[in-house]
Amino acid sequence: MDQAEYRARWDYTKELNIRFLGPAPPRQWPDAHRRLFADIQKLGNQKYSSFSETVSVDSIDKPWRRQTKQRAARLVQRSLISREDRKNEAGWRFSIEPEVLHRFTVEVTCPRCRSRLWKSEIEAAVLSSQPFAQSLEARRRRRAPCRCVDQWGYNSGYEDGVNMIFSDRTQAAIKHDPPLPIEGRRRGQVSEEPDRVYGLRDTGSLRKALNSIGKHTAYAGNVQRLRDTIEVSPFDDEGERLLFPFLIMEAKSGKHGDMAAVEMQTAFCIRRLLRLQHELRNAGEGRGGTFEPLVWFLSWSGERWNVAGCFAKDTRSSIEWVTVNLWSGDVTGEDGSLQLLLIIDYIFDWARDVYRQSLLAQLSSLSTEYIPESDPEILSISERCSTVLTCRSDDPVDFLPQTLPQSVVSSGDFLNLFHAAGVVRDASVIESRFMALYITEHYVEPFRLSFASEGAYRETITKISAILEDSWRLVPDTLNRIEEAWTRTSRPAASGHAPDRSSFFFVRFAFRMFVASDWQPVRQLVCLATSSRAVEKLWGKGMLGVFNRCPLYTSLEMERFLNFLKGPSAIDSLAAAISMQCISNTSRKRTGPNPPSFGFKRDDSASVLELMSMIIESHTIGRRLSPDPYLRYSQMQSKQSLYTEGPKLWPHLEQLSLHSNGTVLVDSERQSPSIPCRCLYIVDGSYEAADAARLVERMSYEGTYYSTMPLCPSHDPAEYLDYINRPIDHSRYWRTEKTLESFHPWISALQEYKSTGSILHGSSSFPILVLSSDEVSSDDDDNEITQITVAWKDD
Repeated sequence: MDQAEYRARWDYTKELNIRFLGPAPPRQWPDAHRRLFADIQKLGNQKYSSFSETVSVDSIDKPWRRQTKQRAARLVQRSLISREDRKNEAGWRFSIEPEVLHRFTVEVTCPRCRSRLWKSEIEAAVLSSQPFAQSLEARRRRRAPCRCVDQWGYNSGYEDGVNMIFSDRTQAAIKHDPPLPIEGRRRGQVSEEPDRVYGLRDTGSLRKALNSIGKHTAYAGNVQRLRDTIEVSPFDDEGERLLFPFLIMEAKSGKHGDMAAVEMQTAFCIRRLLRLQHELRNAGEGRGGTFEPLVWFLSWSGERWNVAGCFAKDTRSSIEWVTVNLWSGDVTGEDGSLQLLLIIDYIFDWARDVYRQSLLAQLSSLSTEYIPESDPEILSISERCSTVLTCRSDDPVDFLPQTLPQSVVSSGDFLNLFHAAGVVRDASVIESRFMALYITEHYVEPFRLSFASEGAYRETITKISAILEDSWRLVPDTLNRIEEAWTRTSRPAASGHAPDRSSFFFVRFAFRMFVASDWQPVRQLVCLATSSRAVEKLWGKGMLGVFNRCPLYTSLEMERFLNFLKGPSAIDSLAAAISMQCISNTSRKRTGPNPPSFGFKRDDSASVLELMSMIIESHTIGRRLSPDPYLRYSQMQSKQSLYTEGPKLWPHLEQLSLHSNGTVLVDSERQSPSIPCRCLYIVDGSYEAADAARLVERMSYEGTYYSTMPLCPSHDPAEYLDYINRPIDHSRYWRTEKTLESFHPWISALQEYKSTGSILHGSSSFPILVLSSDEVSSDDDDNEITQITVAWKDD
């Protein structure tokens, strides 16, 4: 930057009330950020020599300290090499930034046990006036360190998982409107390109909030989404938006470092980021808590680093955009390296736990819809996510026998109660279903000939190719192992064909929960798999090259994946089935040498379900699935525990409200002559058969109920897409919403077999099951069910 441009920038910063105060005393800090700034300075006084784990305390409570010191030592070595080699700015950045910013790229929880891989040395301060303060404090109390044996070894990797909350832009243009009236290198600059900016990804609850209808537009009669009424990103020509950036970086080499020039170069971009937050705060009229703009500014020249806090200060006549230095240090020294890493950890903790939640609260105050604090689409947050994220592992591990359910039940051995007016069943019994389209090189031609026309075939494989672009690569035997682990179904080697010679299969999964037409809670794993040689036959070598870029998913990761899907308790699974939860697999590439990460998301499952439903429908003869070898279907019933410990697969769902007798009543959204109208699930408790009628009668006048849509195998996904991934509706009282008379046929039928002497069990060892609709109805699917069907275990 030449002298003329520097002077022009200096003058314009004064005109815009942009102020750099340097290491200002605490009295000049804003009250809203005082604790944050004090914590940064406290971390900036840590000493490498005294920062170590003690055998009695830190090795248990803070096992990550060892790796933090290792990272600090590695940062020192990289900095010394860069200085000795007199690297330019790009060389310094490539060498140093990945280590310093490591926390913004990785997961914070262990993919095995879902406990914490690390915590900030000081947890980020949050004002008690924030609406989420109490829930955050409760989550923090529950967080425990990972206890996995090999996790904290000196040579263990620390790249488990990926952080899907944040993203960044490197040298991307931040637009200025009006353009900057800067003389020198350019005149009338419309944009600037800072070295790096971090912000939030447009996912989950943030996306829901921004896509919701704004209160102001709704009241004015000009309905608009929030994202159309407020500015959310300063960047132009983006793909996925980087929302409300909170950290900006500018670097110079050690040879040409000038910290004053760095400040002038970044001043207007800092103001731009603060203005986004400031305008959001003003739009909320203070109803979303105490949301105060804050941007962190990292500037560095070679080995010398500065950390500053930037905030907006409202005065009577104008707004001041203020930056105060909080820490400066030299990363060629152990103390400086350690201090910088601890400060970045703290900023990450603040962005994840405080800043993002503050934004959600502020946006909620502007929205006409309820925006949950939890974020089911961000699957990397263990206590608020709905699935696991794991990183690649290069150690192939076979499926362990423990992945199979220990308690498998048979419907013929247990009591079944089934009537057109209602069903009584044990909520602890879950049905696991597996459905797959499995295309090898030998099955390409039979699959093509199964379609009525060449046009229908072409349309289908076009949809398959689009879905597989976000697939995982698996070794050939893995799919068989998945089905065996899920339903205990072993597949013999295909006869009549030589083995498929493919090295990999490309696979997409959809995992869904629902209630079947007989009111059986179901967890179904839907799989679309195509071998590499089949891909070459179907779409050519060009598409194979595209698919080969998909990350490799190992047996170890698949074992963790299945264990997590099978982990929920009976009551959590019932809640997920009622709300028809559904997720699909995805992957995310990471920059540099970091391996790709794997995860699951809620938005995209419908495409897999719709495709598989279309294929299954075209291959169904009467009520039976065609025996084509490329179609696989199996199922199994097993018992679940009433409650389980550890992270939850569906923590965003409200827990079901049990009646005092331990039951849950669920009503059907749509009435059908072939589907019972409702179900009473016995969740917790044991009752004699004579009590069944009394339980149902009691629920009719004092119990609450939920609603769902039971699904038949022939259900078109288009009929129930609106029900997928919806929140649990609040329980309602039957007597105020429905009629007591609607229960009379059900109660009368139950009273008819009081004398059977059988026992209906809930959480006990003998579950009550309902016969499937195939067993209780005639060949005519529309035949109405008119009688109770009873079966029980023989003594």
